[in-house]
Amino acid sequence: MCTEMTSFNQPDGWINADYEQPNTARDVLVFEKSIGVSVGFFINGWHMYGSYDFEIEVTYWRELPDPLGEDAVWQNLSKFKI
Repeated sequence: MCTEMTSFNQPDGWINADYEQPNTARDVLVFEKSIGVSVGFFINGWHMYGSYDFEIEVTYWRELPDPLGEDAVWQNLSKFKI
């Protein structure tokens, strides 16, 4: 997880991709001009799943939110009538 704040980090959590990239290979949220928000990763350039053969033009990225805990998952499932 990227915990170090720089002047390029936005208050809403989005990081300018021109100035900072993830320091390890991991999934992150990315904003790409033609696609919008998606999940991508940075390995010698920005990529999305299914498109590793070409780089995408990411302008901003941010960490993925923490996964839901088991209690939250069951609480949401209980809203559906089966």
